[in-house]
Amino acid sequence: MRKNHHPTPHHAELGHRLPARTALSALYTSQVMPGMLAAIAAALILLLMPVAAGQQPAPDPPTPADAAAKAAPGEAETDDDSTAVPAAEPKPTTAAETTAAEQQHNRDNEAAPAATDDAGKNDNDDRAPFIEITNEAREAPSIFEFRDQGDDAFAAGLYDVAERFYYDYWKGAYDQDVLVDSAVRLVKSLIAQEKITEAFAIIAGIPDDIAALNRSQAPSNAAVVTDNNDVTVRFWRAKLLHMQDDVAAAQTEFEGLVERPIPESMRVQVHLALSECHISTKNWAAAETELSRISELVVDESDRLRARLAAIQIAIAQDRFDEADRLISAEWDGAADAYRVRLGLMRIAAFLSRAQPAEAFAFFRANLEDLNGLIAAPADYLVMRSLGLALLEDQQYEPAVLIFSRILPLALNEKEKKEILLDLAGTHDAAAQTSAAIQYYTRYLTLYPTDALVSKIQLRVAQLFEVEMNVDEALTYYLRVYENEENWPPFRYQASHNIGWIYRKQKIDHEKAIKYFFESSTLDVTEDEQAVGVFFAAETYLLIADYNNAALHYQSVADKYAASAYAEEARYKQAQARFEGRRYRMSADNFTQYLSDWPDGKFAEVASLYKGISERLTGDFKLAIDTLQGFVKHFPESADAPRAFVEISEAAVAANIRAVATDSLGALIDRYADSELYPYALYKRAYLHLTYGFYTEARKGGFTFLDKFAESHPELASDVYLWLGDHFANNRDFGQAEHLFMEAVRRYQDSPDAPVALYEAAKCAYQTSRIYDTDYNKALTYIVQLLSGYPDAPDRIIAQANFLRGDIDTINGNFREAIGWFKTCSELVPKTDLYYAAMGRLGECYYSLASVVDQPAEYYQNALSYFDIIMEAKEVKHAQVEMARYRAAKVYENLNQPEKARDQYHYIFFRRDYEERNKRIFDWYYYARAGIDLARMYVDKGDYTSARTIYNRLARSNIPISEDARTRADELDAIYLAK
Repeated sequence: MRKNHHPTPHHAELGHRLPARTALSALYTSQVMPGMLAAIAAALILLLMPVAAGQQPAPDPPTPADAAAKAAPGEAETDDDSTAVPAAEPKPTTAAETTAAEQQHNRDNEAAPAATDDAGKNDNDDRAPFIEITNEAREAPSIFEFRDQGDDAFAAGLYDVAERFYYDYWKGAYDQDVLVDSAVRLVKSLIAQEKITEAFAIIAGIPDDIAALNRSQAPSNAAVVTDNNDVTVRFWRAKLLHMQDDVAAAQTEFEGLVERPIPESMRVQVHLALSECHISTKNWAAAETELSRISELVVDESDRLRARLAAIQIAIAQDRFDEADRLISAEWDGAADAYRVRLGLMRIAAFLSRAQPAEAFAFFRANLEDLNGLIAAPADYLVMRSLGLALLEDQQYEPAVLIFSRILPLALNEKEKKEILLDLAGTHDAAAQTSAAIQYYTRYLTLYPTDALVSKIQLRVAQLFEVEMNVDEALTYYLRVYENEENWPPFRYQASHNIGWIYRKQKIDHEKAIKYFFESSTLDVTEDEQAVGVFFAAETYLLIADYNNAALHYQSVADKYAASAYAEEARYKQAQARFEGRRYRMSADNFTQYLSDWPDGKFAEVASLYKGISERLTGDFKLAIDTLQGFVKHFPESADAPRAFVEISEAAVAANIRAVATDSLGALIDRYADSELYPYALYKRAYLHLTYGFYTEARKGGFTFLDKFAESHPELASDVYLWLGDHFANNRDFGQAEHLFMEAVRRYQDSPDAPVALYEAAKCAYQTSRIYDTDYNKALTYIVQLLSGYPDAPDRIIAQANFLRGDIDTINGNFREAIGWFKTCSELVPKTDLYYAAMGRLGECYYSLASVVDQPAEYYQNALSYFDIIMEAKEVKHAQVEMARYRAAKVYENLNQPEKARDQYHYIFFRRDYEERNKRIFDWYYYARAGIDLARMYVDKGDYTSARTIYNRLARSNIPISEDARTRADELDAIYLAK
């Protein structure tokens, strides 16, 4: 078994994990070693520390009691009551109190030979005569049976049993020689059980025990301790101090022994111990000096091997690797297994000192992998673990896993077992073997549920489950960390934050994501971390388009955590959330606040742009223009500068500042030809020129756009073809307009504009036919192409095509066919202007048919029903109503209902005064026709005065027929009224 090292700064460092590229490194953030060489140096130092329990110690120098016991084995016993009881008795350890680990350790030591050629030999039998047992002693009651039974148990590796027999032997000691001998044997059994503190108490108490014993026999000699016993006690005290890592005190004791007359075998032990003390303090020269002194003495084989290991260690520590290799090679072939393991571990340490982990691993596989007793001391464990960590650091994950797996069963104390479990977990973690990493982490959590690292490991397990997309398990582990209020707040914060991210990223429950983000901000963490929680709550609100709550939470970050790293971005995003929520006045104010607080901030550029856009959208057009012009002045190289020019143009259009509207687009065109907005600017400027009546510039810009971007920007190009076509059609250049519309159809037959262009082309062909009095076949061809090729075109376009086809049929006298087209048109666009126009056309078709049939009354009634629809509708334009009333009046005349006809004519004729009083634009056409027909009816009735009144009103109206009306009034006066 290995020595129970007590925690000192030195050993705390040895237990530290080496830095490695592994996700588990966070578990050791407060425990990182300075480097691999420090670990190897520490391991080399430990390799020659005093031998620990479970590794058979080299024979110790004889004690006076040893000689006495050898001289008189098994002599007569004395009654226990006659033996003086020491002042402080250590309580014997019973078999029931021996831990399972210690029992396993004992079993291992039965199978593991010692590191010397005297393996298995009972140390207590290696005694040289030094003091003879007196005749009085020979006649004393025999307590040596306890000694012999203890020796047998010790030789069998039953150290706890040996302890009980040695305790009885020690308790019955009747003189100081036997007392010292029994104490030494008891101490050895305690060391074998790693009970170093109890062993030290036994040795430290010997002077008092001797004094008590002497007082009972010779009071005047109570304080007398023989030189031989004093040397023995000091020697063992020095060894125990060394085992307890009190190197300075041990060294002082050993140096005191050098000056005294001691047996040569003890002197060898002292020089070896001093060498090891110097190795512990890295005083290599002094260590070598002590080893050189041994060469002058008679050294047995076990001490020679111990000295050789020390020499190898010193060579490695001083980077004399060739020398170390030579010394190891000289011993290698003849070395027994236990010694061979020690030499092999030193060779591994040498490779690691040279930063050669791959070579060290290869040596292990070839020479040590199958040997028993691989780890017999703390230094052995440390060397092997250092090998695993070096392989991990070198990203040799499979070899590292093999090493850690090999030494895990040999880690017989919980500290080492914890380290190796975490090493295995961390190695699999670093190798992205998440399932295996989770297995070892969860095994650790199962074995050590109250360990200080539990929360960190739970966090890592949750993260790994998240990597594996096992969100349920990830949430389970995160919740364990978060819901444990005893956990360190940063752990709970991280868990809460990650829970929020899972709910957010997986789109499981955005409300829960917000809840956990926000709750993370309430924990006792830094202000920056609290700000992060609120910030991502705001981000999640933004994700679900809850712009108001997003803005409020961003504002909370900016106001409450103004000194945090997130304050600036939060203020900016507060403004953006307001913008996305269309609260443009608030967004403009927030952008203004951001620019005031961070005029040179990382979002200053885009904030300036959106401030101007927000101002435009609130109707502050001139302010928006100033802001956006300031933006392009300060950020001329910005990728958003072209957009700013477009926004300036939009604001100028709204403010009717025409020059700025077109000039800003011109600036974009002139400066940013490579911008993706360049085509749009070219298109929009041409359109604005058209809108503002700059037709030459509009045509030029439109055709320039089509030359450059007809193929690359079909959505804009098709629109250009349409408005250029409209422009030429409005200027009655129907041929050019038709060509442009059909070019749009040809180029963009799948565009939504294609059916619109076909209809407009049909209209142009229709107008051309009317002008040149030709057939309407081309127009009909376009209409058929539209109706058959684009059945899914918008209803209004289909309706317009049907209306135009109906008009063509009326021109050709096909009134019955025309009725069908007009009815289809009206069904597609009910209650619209086009619908009422179709109603008018239907009335006219029935009116026209009435004139060519034998029984016209039914047709007149049908015509009248359609005119009535128009006259009764409230949403119909006045011009359509006047047309319907005029047509209805004609129908009434043909039905011989003159009074009803005059009523309609009167309504139209006298409506003019109402329109003029309300300063409305007045169409004279139906007013004039109604007046002429009304005057005619008065003349036919013989009411010349009323007829003259109508003519006179028409004459005063200053319309194109006024002169003709005045002439007719004069004629009435001359013919009828002058009489």
